[in-house]
Amino acid sequence: MAVLSNVDIEKILAENQGIIIMNKRDKNLTALGYDFTIGFICDSNSGEVPEKVECIYDAKLDEEYRKEDFFNNCQLQEEYEKNKDKERYKIIYRYKLISGNRYLVISEEYIALLRKYMATLHSRGSYALKGIVVASTTIDPNYRGFIYASLINYSGKPVYIKEHNQFITMVIQTLATATDKNLPKTEGGMPMDAEQTLNGNFSNICEKAAQAAKTYRTDAWKKIEREFQDQYAAFQSRSSNKKHFVDWSKVQIFLLIM
Repeated sequence: MAVLSNVDIEKILAENQGIIIMNKRDKNLTALGYDFTIGFICDSNSGEVPEKVECIYDAKLDEEYRKEDFFNNCQLQEEYEKNKDKERYKIIYRYKLISGNRYLVISEEYIALLRKYMATLHSRGSYALKGIVVASTTIDPNYRGFIYASLINYSGKPVYIKEHNQFITMVIQTLATATDKNLPKTEGGMPMDAEQTLNGNFSNICEKAAQAAKTYRTDAWKKIEREFQDQYAAFQSRSSNKKHFVDWSKVQIFLLIM
């Protein structure tokens, strides 16, 4: 097995060779994989969206302040008022994650890993240092879908994370031999993945959170369905053509030898 670098991933994506990432952000490609973006988040036990805190980012000083702290600071407010270049300041929203709480997160990205690829998911180092942990898991070959995860704040105080920030890292590996197995299926005949777990009777996610997640998934899928199906069909067609490809130069050499 070999781990794919950003160079490998970009090449495979460009040539539609078995990895598809819809809603991809170029900045999320890292040296050893891809960081997924928060598309949906809510408290797993209450279904409530975390409180959003408005912050002011000063690009010149590379400093970030809570909005109320910024405008209660006379020196900062004076600098803000007299500064003509308002591009220096940006509004940033952060989610407030309560200590001990578990949050259901779904990625903006929709992916497909086909027969010869698998992946592992890992907590981001910056989150882990703050006490935010995501359980590592695997993505099987032939998986298609959004990425579902639980963020848990193990620290003793609230942690603030950026809205639409990257929350988990995917490391993709190639199998020595492409698998001939598909994902296991539920009793109802559906692929056994995170989405089916969420839809089940024992998901350990409150009904409000589960329903909000389903709504997000349905709306997000509608926006990308046509483009994804086109890419997937193109890959299948290319794979089918490869199976029927004959290297006539080798056939001619064989006939000459005969």
